[in-house]
Amino acid sequence: MWRYLLTAGLLISMLSFARAGERLGEIFVAGKRPAGLYTSVSQLNSAVCQPVMDSLNKEFAISDDRLDDYPRAAVEPDLLLTSDLELPWQRKLVRQPAAEIYKLGRVDFAPAYLEGRSVIFYRRTFEIHGKTIGDLAVNSLKISSERLTATSTDQPMEERNLRMIHGPEILVNIDSLKHGSETANVGTPRDPRSLESQQILLNVINVGGAPFILAIDAVDAEIGGPHSGSQIDLFVLQIHSAANIRMACHFVGQ
Repeated sequence: MWRYLLTAGLLISMLSFARAGERLGEIFVAGKRPAGLYTSVSQLNSAVCQPVMDSLNKEFAISDDRLDDYPRAAVEPDLLLTSDLELPWQRKLVRQPAAEIYKLGRVDFAPAYLEGRSVIFYRRTFEIHGKTIGDLAVNSLKISSERLTATSTDQPMEERNLRMIHGPEILVNIDSLKHGSETANVGTPRDPRSLESQQILLNVINVGGAPFILAIDAVDAEIGGPHSGSQIDLFVLQIHSAANIRMACHFVGQ
């Protein structure tokens, strides 16, 4: 009898595991995140984690009338990470170098307070290409005190204009988040090579007046979650500075 119970339990577990991946795959096809997508794995700060999870578990959809003009690279981070706690982003389309219209990226920018200082967060959304992964949507994040130069509202801006914004890049060690200590500092030293290889989806939210980063491994979101029946890990990170970033919560999308 125990053998049958164990077999039945294993089958249920396998089916649930497979359905998790199918559900994630359907999100990108339908352009809609269902309610209740995330469950909690670890909460180091429940006062932060619970409202964040409640926010992320609200249904979110990209409206049909926006899909044609929506940057392709922005679909995955928006569907997985949009929250009503996120910074009040202003958005501009950005033309990637030597790219066609369908390769437009995006920059989001918003003011915030970080450790008592007034700063501006800049979040870039764009595509990178790799031999083994193909086109992959990723984000980069910068902290600056400088404002973006005004440009025509109906025309994409050039990427070179963004390079004129000075400030530290936020580099997150995603492997340390997934396999290291929960209390480890996951901010990495500034290194252009690290920035080029950072394959991560990011958003910034405000909880109790403090900024927190939402982070997902971009490869897991594109390949692991939707296509192999696996789940995706979402990490909520408290940022003290570009070099001091600590995990506050760990959720899983299923």
